[in-house]
Amino acid sequence: MGGIISIRVEVVLDRHRLEDQRHFETAIQQIQENLDCWAIGGRIDYLMRVSSPSMAAYQDFMEELLQAGLGIEQYYSL
Repeated sequence: MGGIISIRVEVVLDRHRLEDQRHFETAIQQIQENLDCWAIGGRIDYLMRVSSPSMAAYQDFMEELLQAGLGIEQYYSL
């Protein structure tokens, strides 16, 4: 993929109201790095597939995502 890495991100929201989920889903659709996002039940709320040119760029992306007010409580990178 020409130096692009693909990362799976498990996302847990801090609230689980329908309006919070819709806010997250609407916002995440606008993010260029997001390739796919699936709503999942259980321990995590969403599984995302993200592309990034490097791990450092991915960390910067996640910091921006956490500060964007999307209600992300925790995330796990795979």
